[in-house]
Amino acid sequence: PPDLTGGITAAALGSAYHLLLEHTDFCEPAAVTRDRLIKNGLLDAQTAKRLRLYKLDRLIASELGHTLAGKELHRETPFTMLKEKDGEKYIVQGIIDCFYVRNGKAVLLDFKSDRVRLTEGAEERDAPLTENEQGAGGSSCEEIALRYRPQLELYREALKKCFGLECESGSLYLLDINRELRLFLAYPPCFASRILCAAAPTFAACSKGIRLPVRRPVFLALPVQNAFFP
Repeated sequence: PPDLTGGITAAALGSAYHLLLEHTDFCEPAAVTRDRLIKNGLLDAQTAKRLRLYKLDRLIASELGHTLAGKELHRETPFTMLKEKDGEKYIVQGIIDCFYVRNGKAVLLDFKSDRVRLTEGAEERDAPLTENEQGAGGSSCEEIALRYRPQLELYREALKKCFGLECESGSLYLLDINRELRLFLAYPPCFASRILCAAAPTFAACSKGIRLPVRRPVFLALPVQNAFFP
């Protein structure tokens, strides 16, 4: 993977962010969680220096953070699932970032530390980019959503098969720009197509860099065949 932050790879930095998200209670500042993880030997001090903690603090301070603080969260949940394709059976293993149960259904949330293209959400970056970050490029919100769609579909299937939970909704939370990309999973295609078409102007506005805080999730205007359906 590309080296984005002074000797720390993108993969190592992403793992460090996920470690903090696994251990935060969404009440205390991210620095408190970071220092505790370093003290307990769970986080390398050099890697910790490269973390941009404001990204976590603004999540904690957001409406989404307040929601998570009040829920019984299931984080870094492992699963093993038997699947079949073309008559061949195989085993899939994975780890679900985060979910909680609301009204008997799972609300799925996957945290992503991917760089988002500078033309999207530029006003939502609360600190200047480093020289390395400025040259890092990045992906659009739609590209990120399409990239991780199969992963969230797999998690949805695992929640059903392994834990007996229907999935109410699934979201990506982009740490880079403090934005939640919510992709509903529980609607039939005929209803979902209306949601996606109605969402198109909202996504177009986001693409132009208009600020949408995390308390207003983006409903991505993806083609119907690329949306999440049970």
